Amino acid sequence: MTDSITYPLLIDKHVLASDRGAPKLDTTLKNTLMRRTPVRTSLIYINAALIIALAMTALLLEENGAVDLPWYAKALSMIILGLVYAHFTELQHELLHGHAFKSQQLNRGLGFICGLFMLNSFSHYKYHHLRHHRHLGHSTKQ
Repeated sequence: MTDSITYPLLIDKHVLASDRGAPKLDTTLKNTLMRRTPVRTSLIYINAALIIALAMTALLLEENGAVDLPWYAKALSMIILGLVYAHFTELQHELLHGHAFKSQQLNRGLGFICGLFMLNSFSHYKYHHLRHHRHLGHSTKQ
C-alpha cells in the first residue's frame, strides 16, 4: 500500500488491522457494522415468503386453468420471483457472516433455504467467500 491511498474510516492510516492490508476501523463504526439484525432479517424472510407464495399461486392457478392471466401479469410475476430469488444471495451473505442471528444453526438453515432458490450451495459459498476475505488485500491470492 502506498501513502497516496486514503482511508476515511481509519484511526491512523499507517496502522493496519491485520496482515490482509485492511484498514483499522473505529471501534464504534465496527460495532455498528457487525451488529446482528434478527428483526430485519426475519421481516425480509417473511416478506419474501409472502411474495413467493402470491406469485407462485398466481402462476399455478393460471397453469391449471383456474384463472386466465394476461401475458404481462405472468411476465411480471416471473420478474418479481427472479428479483426475490436474486435477493437471496444478499441474504446468504448476511447469514454466512453471522450478522442475522446469534444461532449459527439458524443462520446455516436459512442460508441453505436461500441457496435452494438459486441452486447455490450455502457451504460452498461460505467456504469460498470467507477464503476471499482471508486474502483480501493480496492481489495474487484473490
